[in-house]
Amino acid sequence: MEADLSEFLSTLSFPKLVDFMLEQFSREDVDEDLLDETFDYFLFIGAGGHTPDDRYSIVTKYASTVKNPKLLELVATSVYKNYNPEIFLEALNILAATAGLEEQICSKGLIKHLVISMSKDSKISRSQSLGARIICSLCVVPIIRNFLVTTQVVTRLVEALKNHPKDEIVVLDVFKALVNLSNSSKKGRRRLAVEALDLILELIESQGTNSQIVLLGLSILQNISSGDLDETVKHKLSFCVLNAMTRHISVRDIQIKGAWIFVKLMTNNSEAKDFVVERGAHHDIMAMLTEYSLQDQVEGKAKRKGKKREVQIQLLYIDITKHRLYTKYVLY
Repeated sequence: MEADLSEFLSTLSFPKLVDFMLEQFSREDVDEDLLDETFDYFLFIGAGGHTPDDRYSIVTKYASTVKNPKLLELVATSVYKNYNPEIFLEALNILAATAGLEEQICSKGLIKHLVISMSKDSKISRSQSLGARIICSLCVVPIIRNFLVTTQVVTRLVEALKNHPKDEIVVLDVFKALVNLSNSSKKGRRRLAVEALDLILELIESQGTNSQIVLLGLSILQNISSGDLDETVKHKLSFCVLNAMTRHISVRDIQIKGAWIFVKLMTNNSEAKDFVVERGAHHDIMAMLTEYSLQDQVEGKAKRKGKKREVQIQLLYIDITKHRLYTKYVLY
């Protein structure tokens, strides 16, 4: 049968070969052996002058519309025979965006090959963006998110930022992945603070005119910042956030993110309070609060935590010792 199948496949034009592949993927009573042989032929023997990478990219894009999990098996086994990292990442990106395959992707050991591919193609921006998008897609599953933040995935994302700091697409994709990873466990957030915080601050400054990058950067900072950060880091973080809020004074979400970051930084921290007051930033923050009205957000957060509606949220609690003035701002 194998010889007959190869002979049959060799008679097909490239479009018909693609159609035949799709037909096999879409059948409920799929013949596993037939599918394996056809896929192998399509990738590594070929037709119509297309390279293995071309064929692999095409079949993956087509087959993703069928959403047959059998494709995942084929990717996990056949692709390692002869693959280009960027094509592998292109295919895995499509699979990762297919709802329901996240756990299978991790169980097949494809995260390891994701890291290897990003490392091999570290200077190729497209590969770094693809890797970040894959990670972002997989993070929708909490247990996977908590797992990924403990792996070399974090290191590879940081390296992608270091190698492509001026590429806005790479920075956006990596920041999106880091936003998702920063919603992980406390241990995971601490790791991100150690490995990525300084670089994130630098990129928020250097890419400061791009409001999307700034907003994503502040979202990461909001998740990983806390009152127990090193004082030098807090100082740099505070400067960065204030500059971002000043530069994008009309962007509501940036103002809100910045305000909440200061809430976290100033919890039980007199130095952070002094920093805000000495630069007159508390006036700007309070004006922003009046203009954008965070009351609904605060009340909603209180409700979700099961607290009474009239709970007072202390947003800014500022102690100016040199003026012997004790000022408390409370949002109802």
